[in-house]
Amino acid sequence: MTQLLELGIIKKDGKSAKIFAELCPDIFAERELSPAQFVNRLWDTYTSHYPSNNSVNGNIFEFIIAAVLLREGIKPFHRQVKLAFVPGIDFDLILLPDTLRLVSLSLKTSFREKYKQADLEAMALKNVHRQAKCYLLTLEPSEAGFIKTKISTGEVLFLDEAIAAKSEEFDALIRSLANLVFKENHQQAWLAGGILIK
Repeated sequence: MTQLLELGIIKKDGKSAKIFAELCPDIFAERELSPAQFVNRLWDTYTSHYPSNNSVNGNIFEFIIAAVLLREGIKPFHRQVKLAFVPGIDFDLILLPDTLRLVSLSLKTSFREKYKQADLEAMALKNVHRQAKCYLLTLEPSEAGFIKTKISTGEVLFLDEAIAAKSEEFDALIRSLANLVFKENHQQAWLAGGILIK
């Protein structure tokens, strides 16, 4: 968990942070696990040992995905961040590759109508950053399949893809993100340009 604290992804005193520290004292342990296996192991351990709480569930899912990114060397990224010229939205995870093309990961533990919110956030982001990539991540393959159908029929217009984080498709996404070039000093350009608002 120290790595997430150092990046400001987790605050020391939060309930979710304490739970995540118990779940995953070392995010770099068990390196043989694929990203999807890592998500599956941590989420199953969490749901079998802690009572369900929507707010905590969302935080734990975000922490797990942030841990996956760190394990795979995908950084810098920011959690719950605002972007200039995209008002009123706290993006779950924003990645800053060297291409100046943002990558947004919207994380939903359950959909109901939340996929519509994710699509609206993607629309707002792409209105400013036209080449941004917007992915919706969930835990259940059936929910990801539901959104894939809506993307293919044009009911969901701005999300590039919906992916179950426990699937091989998630492994493929992480491999593709790991192939992008990420530079720490590039983050400073985003900050200096006033695009990233912490």
